[in-house]
Amino acid sequence: MTQHGTPTLERCVGDVERFAGCWALRPSHHRADPPEAFGDLLSIADIDVLLSEHGLRRPFFRAVGDGATVPAEEYTVRAQVGSRTIDDLADPARLGQLFAEGATIVLQGLHRAWPPLARFCAELSAELGHPTQANAYLSRRERPGFDVHWDTHDVFVLQVEGTKRWRVYEPLRRWPLERSSSAGELREDDLVPQVELDLAPGDCLYLPKGFPHAALATDGSSLHLTIGVASFSGQAILEEVLRSAVDRDDAFRRPLPIGVLDSPDRMAEEVATVVEAFAKHLASSLDISEVAARTAGRLVRSRPTSNRGALAAIVAADAVTLDSRLRLDDAVRTEDANPGGDRRLTLPDRSLGFPARVAPVLEWLVEHRRVLVADLPQLDDESKLVLARRLVAETFAQLDG
Repeated sequence: MTQHGTPTLERCVGDVERFAGCWALRPSHHRADPPEAFGDLLSIADIDVLLSEHGLRRPFFRAVGDGATVPAEEYTVRAQVGSRTIDDLADPARLGQLFAEGATIVLQGLHRAWPPLARFCAELSAELGHPTQANAYLSRRERPGFDVHWDTHDVFVLQVEGTKRWRVYEPLRRWPLERSSSAGELREDDLVPQVELDLAPGDCLYLPKGFPHAALATDGSSLHLTIGVASFSGQAILEEVLRSAVDRDDAFRRPLPIGVLDSPDRMAEEVATVVEAFAKHLASSLDISEVAARTAGRLVRSRPTSNRGALAAIVAADAVTLDSRLRLDDAVRTEDANPGGDRRLTLPDRSLGFPARVAPVLEWLVEHRRVLVADLPQLDDESKLVLARRLVAETFAQLDG
């Protein structure tokens, strides 16, 4: 939940249940109230700070104009860092000049570089169940940055400043794979229009992957964020099913025979043998709970991190005593780690696993939130300290006072 007190997905789409019917299927537009709803995430002044004071290097930024990327040497400078010379540092003055001439300034990977967007992406990822990332686009009126194209990930377009006209077309293919490309194959005259609208500050436009689109600033300058969603599909489950099969059955780990590539018939026999063994595995040996747990763990590990202050937390953990008071992070929850009763504590972007015998302590801790280490139930003093220090070091809890 953001500092606005509203769940992050709700900030973007309004009615979450209504939006669920659009997810991955069709575009959706939401007009926020108040209109400055996304101004806390990034501003043009913030971009100046990022470019001039944060030492950004390529590829965290680029300049684009008329559908082509401006050569990096036109807006980067050389600098000495210790004993090493780098040549891809942002040149704020040159980037400003390019922007004045009509170029679009793109900042990439802001979920790694700008704390408000790091928190926003971590929270949105937790609510969606899919990893997210953040880019920013600062454009000038009537000067296109990009030609019509489609993306291989879903996006939430958050209009921050100015206005921008978006044209969205019917997809040529549904849910394109990451390796797919729209380069060189799209002409707007050949596409079927679906949506055309102007986004104003506070508006959000959701676009599923594969929908061709183009945008143009209509009023002075425009700043918008694109929150990309690298959504997992059934492919992620199939990959974990396959990994489980290979782990459990040596039939899938056996090397193929020598010379098999020289005989199409022998290769076909090997394929048939492996497919038959896999079918038997699915019918008799597949552990659905194991695959579900492995898939869920993979999704959790893919989320953008919001683990700030990790070094200070390690130092703080050394100071924990039985007389210390802990404050559990507001977002911490408990859930089953496996059918055997093991439990884990979760944050939007990560989790900590614990054996089943600690489960009652975790439930008590989540219920009370602010506790004295000495009051942790069912543990001896040494175990209380081990648990408390781990929670602080991993930033699941802080020293309270």
